Amino acid sequence: MNKRDENKKFFNNNFLNKNCKGLSAIVITLIIVGLSLVAVGIVWGVVSNLIKGGTSNVETSVKCMNVMIDIDRAVCVNGVTDKMCNITISRSGIGAEPLGGVKFRFVSLTNDTYGSLINREGDILQLEGKQFTNLDSTILNANIIDLVEATPYFLDESGKEQLCSQVATFNF
Repeated sequence: MNKRDENKKFFNNNFLNKNCKGLSAIVITLIIVGLSLVAVGIVWGVVSNLIKGGTSNVETSVKCMNVMIDIDRAVCVNGVTDKMCNITISRSGIGAEPLGGVKFRFVSLTNDTYGSLINREGDILQLEGKQFTNLDSTILNANIIDLVEATPYFLDESGKEQLCSQVATFNF
C-alpha cells in the first residue's frame, strides 16, 4: 500500500468518523429541542383554553347569583290540541345585567310527562314583571299538568345561552 492510500484510509477512518459523530449529536439535539417546543405549544394551547373557558363560567355564575325570578301566576286552559298557558314572572335580586331570556317546561307528575322546552327571549327588567301568553305546553290535557318550571339564562360574548342553575317553579 502506498503512502497516498494510507493517508486516505487514515483520513476516512479518523477524520470523517469523528465529524460524523459530532454532526449526529447536533442533529439529535436539534430534534429534541424541536420536539420540546412542539410539546410546550400543545400544553399551552390546552391550558389557555381551560383558563378562558373557566372565566366565562365564573362570570355567568356571578350573574345568576345576582338575579332571582319567581312565577307569580300561571293560568292554563285546554286549547284546540294542547294546554295553552299564560305565565307572569317577576324578577328580583341585585343584578342589573339584562337576561337573555327564560326557558319554560311543563310537567305532569301524575303521568311522568314533560312538555317541550319553550324558549322566550328578552329581558325582564329588575324589580318588574313580564307576562308570557299563549305558551303551548305540548301536553294534551289541561287537568294533568301539575308544575311549570322557568329557568333564566344569559347570553355570553359569542351569543351562546348560559343557563342559570336556579329554577323557579309553580305548582297548580
